[in-house]
Amino acid sequence: ALDIIERERPDAALIDIGLPSMNGYEVARKVRSHPELAAVYLVALTGYGTHDDVRAAHDAGFDHHMTKPADPETIQRVLQNIGPTQRASGA
Repeated sequence: ALDIIERERPDAALIDIGLPSMNGYEVARKVRSHPELAAVYLVALTGYGTHDDVRAAHDAGFDHHMTKPADPETIQRVLQNIGPTQRASGA
């Protein structure tokens, strides 16, 4: 995931928290450590949905948190509404 984000520089990335070798929190922290990737809007798409999980995602650098199963219309709405003012808004 990190290699793809660094190479492709997408507008947004949906990242699962429970990844096998590097969890999503680590991916988000590494993305945020690269100034050239600051504009990438990071969405945590995860089965972890407690208040503490949402806070941990935001603390790691995610811009938005969604609990699985996420409604496709909600995903589409979030992605359509991203822009320069959305990054790091805590949405």
